[in-house]
Amino acid sequence: MMIPIIISTTDNMLSLVPIELREAGMALGGSKHKIILQIVIKAAKVGILTGILLSFARIIGETAPLLFTSANNQFFTMDLSGQFPSLTVSIYNLATYPDEASRELAWAAAFILTMIVLCINLMGRFLIRNKK
Repeated sequence: MMIPIIISTTDNMLSLVPIELREAGMALGGSKHKIILQIVIKAAKVGILTGILLSFARIIGETAPLLFTSANNQFFTMDLSGQFPSLTVSIYNLATYPDEASRELAWAAAFILTMIVLCINLMGRFLIRNKK
């Protein structure tokens, strides 16, 4: 579902790399795959990783498609052909229960989901930081 977004972002970031960088690599005698791997992708890595992180954030946060298209189970299972629990659907279900304890669990699950997205973003920043 998010692959088109990742591909579109990657394509846009690769097209923003100046032609002069590619030409400089060719002038130095680099082969086509070396130029792509060592010059073009390094120049566009921040934008590519941003697209991937945005896609992960959308995947983690999308509740509506899970509510309407997939079955949900309250219990964790390793059977990939069966119903599988989703954190976002569990948050929705717990928030709609009438007792206070369930709503507190929903808030805790929302906090966990927020921390997961934060950790993914921090890992992304750590991976693309400038290494001098």
